[in-house]
Amino acid sequence: REYAHEHEHKHGEHEHEHEHERASSESSLGLGLSSGSESESFSSDGPQVQLRVNCIDSPGHVDFNSEVTAALRITDGCLVIVDALDGPCVMTYTVLRQAIRERVRPVLLLNKVDRLLLEQQLTPPEIMARFKTSIAEINGCIADEQDAMRAEIEEQEHLECQGQIPDWRVSLESGTVAFGSGYFGWVNDIPTAIERLAARAVALPPSNQPAWIQELQSHEQVVDRMRQTWFGPKTFDKSVCQHILRPLKRLHELCQAQYDSVNDGAQIHAASGGGGGGGGGGSSLGLTALNPAL
Repeated sequence: REYAHEHEHKHGEHEHEHEHERASSESSLGLGLSSGSESESFSSDGPQVQLRVNCIDSPGHVDFNSEVTAALRITDGCLVIVDALDGPCVMTYTVLRQAIRERVRPVLLLNKVDRLLLEQQLTPPEIMARFKTSIAEINGCIADEQDAMRAEIEEQEHLECQGQIPDWRVSLESGTVAFGSGYFGWVNDIPTAIERLAARAVALPPSNQPAWIQELQSHEQVVDRMRQTWFGPKTFDKSVCQHILRPLKRLHELCQAQYDSVNDGAQIHAASGGGGGGGGGGSSLGLTALNPAL
């Protein structure tokens, strides 16, 4: 009994050291399974209730597939993050198929839109085309996996279960696709943008408001009219480019111009000596001292 107790104690110490080394290795590589929670007040035409969202960030590396599986089995939905410039990666498709298999509904976030605006200098129609390409690739993966699941159900002669696999393809129109910039710290989606446009139109002085807005009675009616006329099937792409992507591009250009002007001024100040001290006094105004956040 003493030998068994000592052996179990040493085995537990060995497992603890192994887990500690693995955690240190994951930390040094930037990999691992991390979690966090965020509380938000939510109200839907009634008293506010506290809504807690628990987020699990699982690594996408192929060596951590078991962590991804464990995360998917305890979640209600997943956020698929795709580089708006490079498009979906190979492991993105693998993890997305696994999420569909686990009946975890995905939503899509197109990240690094600032690179399309500042690095590539794309126009709003070109950015919209990039969005559509990434969305089509993700939807193709979702549709293929769901079709395979339906085929398996039919082979098992459980035809009544076919309706239990809904269409989980994502779109800008439905709000299941968002786009943003993790570097600059902003994110947006079409329904939210329409809400903001409607709020801005309602807040205009009556003399500057269009006649159709004055005819409507509430903010919700303005939102519905904008969604039907500006963001309808025939005018959706044009309205997104004109009312959402073009202002975003202009905003980034203004921020970049201000950033460049301040940085150029700091370099000139440092080159001229920075007010004494052999030029050392101007180093604090260098590139690292600037924060290019919106």
